[in-house]
Amino acid sequence: MSTPDGSALRDDAKIFTEYEGDHSARRHRLQRILAMALLVVFCFFFGSAFTLFGPYLIMMFLVPLVVLGLVVIWALPDTQAPPLRVMAISTFTLYLTLVLWPNYLAIDLPGLPWITMVRLSEAPLLLSLLISLSQSQAFRSQLYAVLQATPLVWKLLLGFACVQFLTIPFSHQPVGSLQVVVDDQITCTAVYFAAAYVFLKPGRVEFFVTSIVVVLMVLGLIAIPEFRHGHVIWAEHIPSFLKINDPIVQAILQGGMRAYTGVYRVQATFSTSLGFGEFVALAAPFVLYFVILDERWPVRVAAALSIPFVVYVALLTGSRSAILGCLVASMLWLLSWGVLRWKRDKHSLLGAVVTFGFPMIGALVLAATMFIGRLHRAVWGGGETTFSTQARQDQWRTGFPLIVHNPIGHGAAQSGVTLGYRMASGELSIDSYFLSILLDYGVLGFILFFGMFALGIYYGANSIWRSPKLTEPQKMILPLTISLANFVMVKTVFAQADIHPLVFMMLGILSACVYRSATMEPSANPGIATLATSRTPK
Repeated sequence: MSTPDGSALRDDAKIFTEYEGDHSARRHRLQRILAMALLVVFCFFFGSAFTLFGPYLIMMFLVPLVVLGLVVIWALPDTQAPPLRVMAISTFTLYLTLVLWPNYLAIDLPGLPWITMVRLSEAPLLLSLLISLSQSQAFRSQLYAVLQATPLVWKLLLGFACVQFLTIPFSHQPVGSLQVVVDDQITCTAVYFAAAYVFLKPGRVEFFVTSIVVVLMVLGLIAIPEFRHGHVIWAEHIPSFLKINDPIVQAILQGGMRAYTGVYRVQATFSTSLGFGEFVALAAPFVLYFVILDERWPVRVAAALSIPFVVYVALLTGSRSAILGCLVASMLWLLSWGVLRWKRDKHSLLGAVVTFGFPMIGALVLAATMFIGRLHRAVWGGGETTFSTQARQDQWRTGFPLIVHNPIGHGAAQSGVTLGYRMASGELSIDSYFLSILLDYGVLGFILFFGMFALGIYYGANSIWRSPKLTEPQKMILPLTISLANFVMVKTVFAQADIHPLVFMMLGILSACVYRSATMEPSANPGIATLATSRTPK
């Protein structure tokens, strides 16, 4: 819109000057004609190919549009108002929909992947992250400073992403592998970087820690009537537009039972009982956080009273990893409390006893799980779990020679086909994510993937150890670190990746907390503190 004196037009000219060239030059006119001709030829062949193969390869035809969108984002001018609020809202929305909304309740359109609530949350998160990176120097500087608090984590994450792409040519289904890899960059890589920035703001980590406990309680309340009815409670109440006619979805809605016992195993909003058990193992450390570190006595009492309920829900899942996760979380919290008490008060007899007596305590707990009948069945299983234990052993026995023969990897989502292990129903199965990632991405991919979590745990523990006092960010680091340790433990026996966006979000939150801790205690890590000062926008 121009003003009478033409000032608006002059302002527009100033804005777009850097995008203009010398239109009078003959060379530029030839370039424009050539570019237009190439565009017409490309559109002709692209339209013809889409007409013939569109219904079958629609994802491949979206690639040029995605590339064009990335070019547009890259070309955006700098601004001081990137869409940070959108990124924060979409990050929390992704987390809540991931754990509270069943991913199999989705819109299924021909030729497209399922349109799920998670994907609808991921789209604005990815766009806002890319636009912020493109438009804001202040955002890039701040994010870089945060990442340098845990430098090897994000470098290993990017290295793992490169390995994922490099193994695609080795896949028996390159198109399917490419789709999985691209999806992983959105659900894992982008989520990590977004969380590392979003959770810098005070109060957001505390909200996350509180909400994950509340979500666990809500899912537990859902699990009780589900166990009573013997199937997913909304199975008969799904709207028609969210129903997916797929045998896998029908099997999920029917639920599952433990072999030989016929006892139903609850799964709540997850696709399997093992997936729900994994979430219980990840959430248990946050329940114990409120018991041990919260300063409000009513909250501590309420959290302590909820522990039997959490254990009961873990038992309803029938997942040994859920029970083991609760046990490991308790032991690591006990060790953390003892070490911190002894480190900060050398005269504390109780802290010294717990710290130096922990190996004996651990041995006693291990002995209890071996010789106390009900505890042994809950942790290690009984006769009813013999088949699943034997299946895991057979899978490793078959898979190890395949890894030795091809240590590079067979491509994303190819581990099941490569292993070729089938259940009694005839479906391909692979139980351990350790084995899955070795077959998919090779030895290097395995080292990079689990290395970033091992380093995340190290950075979290080191931040707490080097600080003379326990700051608010470090209180958040403790349950995050223990939860990541539980994640690595669960992956030894569980290969599904449905909850990985939450885990990468937690890894990003850990990086943000380590950074905040370093800026609050510069003497504990002067390198990060100096970088934070130099990178903070004026």
